[in-house]
Amino acid sequence: MAPPPPPAADAAPAAAGGGSGEPSPTSVFQLMLLVGRLKTTKRAGWVLSGIPAPESVSDHMYRMAMAAFALPPAVSAHAIKLALVHDLAEALVGDITPHDGVSGDEKERRERAAMATVRDEVLQGEGALGKHLVDLWEEYEAGETEAARLVKDVDKYEMIVQAYEYEGSTGTDLSPFFDSTAGKFRTPTVQAWVKPLYAARAARRAAAAGGGDAAPPPPSEAGK
Repeated sequence: MAPPPPPAADAAPAAAGGGSGEPSPTSVFQLMLLVGRLKTTKRAGWVLSGIPAPESVSDHMYRMAMAAFALPPAVSAHAIKLALVHDLAEALVGDITPHDGVSGDEKERRERAAMATVRDEVLQGEGALGKHLVDLWEEYEAGETEAARLVKDVDKYEMIVQAYEYEGSTGTDLSPFFDSTAGKFRTPTVQAWVKPLYAARAARRAAAAGGGDAAPPPPSEAGK
C-alpha cells in the first residue's frame, strides 16, 4: 500500500518564523500532524506475530528515549534526540520489515527520501530544524558515533523488553525476537542491561515448565 502524502499545508498564510532561524508556527503544526501518525502506526513485527492491540512506533520511540536517559551522561542528551528521530521516516513509509520483500538498500532509500520530505515539504526548508532532524537520522543510520552505537543497541533492547512483556501478557512465544538479537549488542552498557532481562525470562519459562532445567539458558553476548 502506498504511504499517504505528507500533511497538506494550511490554506492560511504561514506566520513568519522567529528571527533566530526557527521554522514558522505553521510548519511546526504540520510537523506535529506528521509525528502524530506514528501514534497510530503499529509496529509490524508484533502485528505479524498476532499480538492483539500492539504498540505503535511512537510507543517504541518514547521508551527508547527514556532508556537513553540511563546511558552514560556524556552521550545521554544526544542519544535521547537520536532515539526520538530514528524512526521518524516511518510516518511516511510505514514500518518496513523483511517480510515486505524490500531490500535493505531500498528501505534506506525510501526512508532517506521521507526525511528529505520532512525537511523540504513539511518544514518547507525553513530554519535549522529540518537539517537537524535529517542530520540526526543520518547519524543513527551510519552508526559510527558512540551515541549512535548505543542507541542502535537500545533499539534492540527495547524490542526484547516489549517481547518479554507480550510473552507474559499473551502467552505467545516470541523467541524469534530474542534469537534475532542474541549476540548483536555491541556496547558494554546495553550488554549489561540485557542480562537481567534474559535471567527474568529464563526464570519465568522454567517456572512455566515446572522448574528444573526446562528453560534454555539466556543468549550469550560473547563471541558473536
